[in-house]
Amino acid sequence: MEIAAFGLAVVAVSAGGDALQIWLSAVFLWLLLALLAADLIWFRLPDPLNAALLVAAVGVSVQPGQIGLKAALIGAFLGVVIFLALRIGYQAIRKREGLGLGDVKLMAGLGAFAGPWDLPLLLLIASLGALLASVVGLGNKRSTAPIGLHRLPFGAALCAAAMLLWVLRQGYII
Repeated sequence: MEIAAFGLAVVAVSAGGDALQIWLSAVFLWLLLALLAADLIWFRLPDPLNAALLVAAVGVSVQPGQIGLKAALIGAFLGVVIFLALRIGYQAIRKREGLGLGDVKLMAGLGAFAGPWDLPLLLLIASLGALLASVVGLGNKRSTAPIGLHRLPFGAALCAAAMLLWVLRQGYII
């Protein structure tokens, strides 16, 4: 974890900008890393980390050359509304929880970072990553549970997708 955090700090510094931009980027990336780890380990996305991510995402978004406050607020709103609708719809159809409230709250911060224009890209990257992880994970596990009952920490995929989107916005070629 510490090595990954150091690596993210190096990436934030190498992206350039003034000290505030570097600091906000590093904090944003570190929060994504912490949320990713929490979801992978405990299937939980702690509220204090989600709240801090929202603040950091807005801070990153209002920096020069970024999406701005209006787009950040619209993105946060859309992220929460979309995921809340998914949560309610899934629960109504399947009669069980499929998306936790932590994921809904996470989307406030991720939506504020992505804005309304990159939110679909963020969700596409996260969905493809989660699908790949699920296929690989199911192939490696000997579980007797039906496929529809396997737990998938989707918040981790969302955090990884946000890191990738941050890198792409810096102009890095992957």
